[in-house]
This record gives sequence, structure tokens and C-alpha cells, in this order.
Amino acid sequence: MKPGKPVPAKQGGNTKAGNAQKKKKGGKPEKKEAPTQEDLDAALDNYMLKDANVAQRRMDADLEEYMKKNTDEDGDEIME
Repeated sequence: MKPGKPVPAKQGGNTKAGNAQKKKKGGKPEKKEAPTQEDLDAALDNYMLKDANVAQRRMDADLEEYMKKNTDEDGDEIME
């Protein structure tokens, strides 16, 4: 503090009445619905795709997984 400047007096103290006046009043916060699996997947994709290297690795892994599920032993694509 700068010299010569008056110091304000403390107000309120630690009395119960003083604390009650400081509490905020208001309604209950709105409940948000839980996000769906699709919402969470979309949020994760948006986050992961911000970095080009991470995005490329993620897309490569997704493609490899798809190919494993949709090809037979000879490497031919399975048509559904």
C-alpha cells in the first residue's frame, strides 16, 4: 500500500448474520442430458483432427480396421 493512504476498515466479521448475507440465492441449475455415444465420438474426432499427424494416423488405423472386418482370407472385399 502507498504511504499516507487510509486503510479501509473491515466489515462483516465472522458472525453468522454476516455470512448469511453473503450467500447467493438462486434457482437450481438446469440439468443437462447425458451426451450420446455419437455426440462423444464427434467431439473426440473434432479434437483429434486438429493435428494433421494425429488425424492421418487415426484415419489409417480406421481404414485398416475396416479392411480387416470386410475382407476374406484371400484379401477380396466382402460385399454385403
